[in-house]
Amino acid sequence: MFNIPELDNIVCQQLNRHDMAQCVCVCRRWHSIVAPYLWYDIGSVWGEFNRQAFRRLVLNDYYLYAQQRQGQLKQDQYQYQDQEQEQEQEQEQEQDQEQDQDQDHDLYIQEQYDDLQELSHSFFVPPLTKYGSMIKKIPKHADFLRYFQPPSPDSKTALTNPYGQGQEKELQQQQQQIEKKPTPQQLYRHFLSRCHAIEHHDQLSISIDDLMSDDALKTYGMLAPHARVLRTDTSKPHENTVEPWKLKYILTRCTSKLRVLNLRFIAVGSKNNPMMNNKDLSITRAAAAVTTTAIKAEHTGPELNIKTINLYGCHSDLASRPFWLWLWQQCRYVECLEIGEVNQLVAQTLVSSMPTCMPALERLHLGGNDGYRSTLTDHHISELITGSPQGLKSIVATGTISFLRDSLSSLTSHFATLETLIIPANYRLDGNSLLPILSYCPRLHTLDTVLIQGYSDVVLCKMDMDIFIDLDPKTNTLIPWACENTLKVLKLMITGVPRPDLLREDEVIIVPEKHVDGSGIDTGDDGGIGGRKPQCQVYERLGRFVNLEALWLGHNPFMTYNFYHTEEHDRGYQLQCLEMTVESGLDRLISLKSLKELDVSDLETRIGLVDVQWMTKHWPQLHTIAGLSPHTDDERAIKWLQHYYPDIRLPASELFWV
Repeated sequence: MFNIPELDNIVCQQLNRHDMAQCVCVCRRWHSIVAPYLWYDIGSVWGEFNRQAFRRLVLNDYYLYAQQRQGQLKQDQYQYQDQEQEQEQEQEQEQDQEQDQDQDHDLYIQEQYDDLQELSHSFFVPPLTKYGSMIKKIPKHADFLRYFQPPSPDSKTALTNPYGQGQEKELQQQQQQIEKKPTPQQLYRHFLSRCHAIEHHDQLSISIDDLMSDDALKTYGMLAPHARVLRTDTSKPHENTVEPWKLKYILTRCTSKLRVLNLRFIAVGSKNNPMMNNKDLSITRAAAAVTTTAIKAEHTGPELNIKTINLYGCHSDLASRPFWLWLWQQCRYVECLEIGEVNQLVAQTLVSSMPTCMPALERLHLGGNDGYRSTLTDHHISELITGSPQGLKSIVATGTISFLRDSLSSLTSHFATLETLIIPANYRLDGNSLLPILSYCPRLHTLDTVLIQGYSDVVLCKMDMDIFIDLDPKTNTLIPWACENTLKVLKLMITGVPRPDLLREDEVIIVPEKHVDGSGIDTGDDGGIGGRKPQCQVYERLGRFVNLEALWLGHNPFMTYNFYHTEEHDRGYQLQCLEMTVESGLDRLISLKSLKELDVSDLETRIGLVDVQWMTKHWPQLHTIAGLSPHTDDERAIKWLQHYYPDIRLPASELFWV
C-alpha cells in the first residue's frame, strides 16, 4: 500500500471483500490501511454462512460486554464496602489495623480485577470491539435484522466454535452467567450502541406488526433520532391496529432531522383494543400507562421539524383522540398536508387544530395516491381549505374528491396566494366555477382539470367556449385575466366550439369532401354559425398566456378509459373542439414561444402537414404532440415529424382505448 489516502482509496475500491481480507493478513501496515475498507459496508456481506459468522461476532461482543458490566458492578460494590469500612475504622481510630485491612482489601480487589482481565483475555475478543468505529454503512432495518436471526438447529449453515475446545468451555460458562439469551432485536441494539460512526438511512419504515413487541419498539426508538422520513407499514392493511402511545413513544425520540411523516394505521385505545391479550402481548396495560406517563413528562428535547405529513389510511376510535390532538401540536412547521382515507374522528380533530397548529401550511393534497374512494365530506374539505391562516399556494384533489358548493366557495379565500390548482374528475366543477379562478388569481401557474387517477365512472370537467372567451359586453373585447403572465400549465377541455366542417347524420360523423381548391366547405369569417370567428376568439384567449409551457385540450393521453364507446358520446370523443389548423386561426398562438407540450387527444382536429410545420417553426421548445392518429388525414404530418424532428414525442391516444 502507498500510505496515501487518495491512492489507497482508489486501490481498495477495486478489490472485493475476499481480496481485502487477504490484504489485511499481509502485515500490520497493510492491516491498518485496508481494515477500514473491509468493515466499511456490512451490506456487502452476502451468503447465509457469512451472515451467521457476522452474527457470531456480534454475539461474542455482547457476552463480553455483559461480563465487563458485571465485573464493573462488582468492583463498584467492593469500593462502596471499602468506604464503609474506612468510616468505621476512623471512628475506632485504629490506624495500624486500618492500614492492614486496607492493604488486604486492595489486594482482594486487585485479585478480582486481575481475574476479570484474565477471563476477558482468555475469551476471544471479536473484531467488533476494535473495528466497530470503522463500520459506516449497514442495510435497511428489515434486511439487516435478518443478520441477527439464529440459524435453525438442522441448518447446514450453523457454525461451530473455531477457537478451540478450551475456549468453548469458557464461552459456555460465560453464556450461562447471562440470565437470558439475546434476541435478534437485542443484538441489533447492541450493535448500534457499539458502532457510533454508522451513516444511518434517512428513511425508517415502521412495521405495525412488529410493534406488538416491546423489544422491537425499543429498536425503533434507537433508530428514530436519525430518520428524515418516517413511515408506518403493515402486511395486513385492514388489520393494522396499534395503540397510539407506541407511535408517540417513537415520535418523541425523533429529532429536528425528521422532515416527512407518512402514517397508515388504525389507532385503537388500550381499553377498546380487541387485539389486546395479556397472554399474547409482552406489553401489558400497566406498562402502557407507565410509558405514557413518562412520555408526557419527557418531550423536552429538540423540537420536531416536520415539513410534510401524509395520512394515507388513518382510522381511530374515541379513546385515541388525545394522540391526534398531541400529533397536530407537533406540526407547527408543516408546509404540505396530504390526506387520503381518514375517518370522521381524525378529520374532526384535524379541522379543529389546523388554524392554530399549522400556521406554515402552504400545500394541501386531498385524495391520496392509492386509488381508493375518499370519505371526506364537502364540509370537511371546505374547513381544510379555509384552515390555512396564511393562504394556500397549492391545492390538489385526486381520486374521487369532489368539490361541492362549500368547497368551491372556500377557494376564494386563497385567490391571492394560489399557484397550483389540480381538481379533476369533478361533478360540480364547470366553466362558471373556473372563470373566477382564472380571472382573479395573479400567481396561478398550473390549472389542471384533466388528470385522472384511474377511475372510469368520472365526469370530466369541461368549460364552455363562451365562458372561456369571456367577452366584455360593452366593448366586445376580451376581459383581461390576472393569470395571463403567470400561467404555465393549462389542462382544460373547451367545448361548444362550432365546427361547420363536420355534419352529423343519425349520430354518424360525416367529413365533407374538400373542393378542388382544398378549402373545404364554406367556413367564412362572418361570425355566424358557419364561421370560424369563435375559434379565432378562443385562440386569441389562449395566445394571451405568453409563458404557457403545457397546453392540454383533450383527454389525458397516458391514461386508459373504459367509457369511450358508450351511449354517452360526450364523455368520450369530442367533436365540438378547435381544429388546430392555421386556416382556423392557429397563427394567433404565435406568442407561445415557451410551449413544450400540446395534447389534442380524442379531439376531432384537422392538423395537417402545414400546421405541424408552423408549430415547429414558431414553438422552438416543443417536444410532445399527443393525439395525432396515423389512421386519419394526419399521416403525412406524422411522417414528416418523425423524419425531420425525431425528438418530438407523438403518443397516439387510440393506443390507450379500451
